[in-house]
Amino acid sequence: MSRLTACSNVTVLASADWHEGVIGIVASKIAERYFQPTMLVSINEEGFPAFTCWI
Repeated sequence: MSRLTACSNVTVLASADWHEGVIGIVASKIAERYFQPTMLVSINEEGFPAFTCWI
C-alpha cells in the first residue's frame, strides 16, 4: 500500500500493486466493515489511475 488516508469521514487507499478488477470488491468490503465511504485507486504501468468508490 503506497498511501493510506483515514479519518472519521472517509477511507482512501492507493497502490500501483493492485489489479483494477478487484478494487471494487475490496472497497465494498472495507466500507461495510468500517461503515464509511471508501475510495480505492489502482495506478497502472503508465501512471494512470483507476478509481472505485463505495458509499
